[in-house]
Amino acid sequence: MELPENIRAFFREQGKIGAAKRQEVIPPERRSEIARKAAVTRWANRVKETPVKFDVPKKGTR
Repeated sequence: MELPENIRAFFREQGKIGAAKRQEVIPPERRSEIARKAAVTRWANRVKETPVKFDVPKKGTR
């Protein structure tokens, strides 16, 4: 479902207000913890999406 641009703009502005309020209320240590958890989750998902394959030659071959 596609929302009209004026509705999307309204929600975008409300999101900015909410983020600013959260930043005022949450202590820096907690914000750091939240950011760390998000980064770990992003990297974990990235590894699942693109598995790394190593081509290791067997001993005695080139």
